[in-house]
Amino acid sequence: MTPTVRLIDMNRLIEVVADAVVAIDHTQRIVFFNAGAEDVFGYRRDEVLGQPLHMLLPERFARSHHHHVAGFMDAPEMSRLMGQRQTIYARRQNGQEFRAEASISKIIQDDDQIMVVLLRDITERETMQGELRHQAEQIAVSNERSRLARDLHD
Repeated sequence: MTPTVRLIDMNRLIEVVADAVVAIDHTQRIVFFNAGAEDVFGYRRDEVLGQPLHMLLPERFARSHHHHVAGFMDAPEMSRLMGQRQTIYARRQNGQEFRAEASISKIIQDDDQIMVVLLRDITERETMQGELRHQAEQIAVSNERSRLARDLHD
C-alpha cells in the first residue's frame, strides 16, 4: 500500500519548529522569524522583520559575520554548518549573549537569494555537560581518596 502524499503548508511547518528559524534577504535584512526565534531571542516577529540581521548578534561579531554571510552568498555550496572553527554567539533582546549551534542554507529563486538560518541555543546543554564533568571529577577524587585510605589501612 502506497502512503498518501499530502501537500504541507511550509510556513506552518517551519512555524512549529522549536529551534529558531530566521531568513534574511540578500541585504541581510530579516524576512522570516518563527515562533522558536521569538522564544530564543525574546523579540516579537513584528519587531525584527525588515531589520538588519546584526541586531541578533553581539556587536563585536556583527562586521565579521556580515562578511561571512556575504561570502556564503557567493559560494557554490547551498548549505553549511556555522561555527565549525569557532563558537557561534548570538544576542537576545535583553542584551544577554548565548552560545549557539547554527546552520545556514540558501534558496535561489528568480535570481534572488534568501538565506535561512537554523539556530539552537546550547546554553542549557553546556550547563548540564559542565555539571556532569564536575560530578565525574568529584567521583574520581572520592574514589582516589577511598583507595588511598584502603592502602594506608593495609
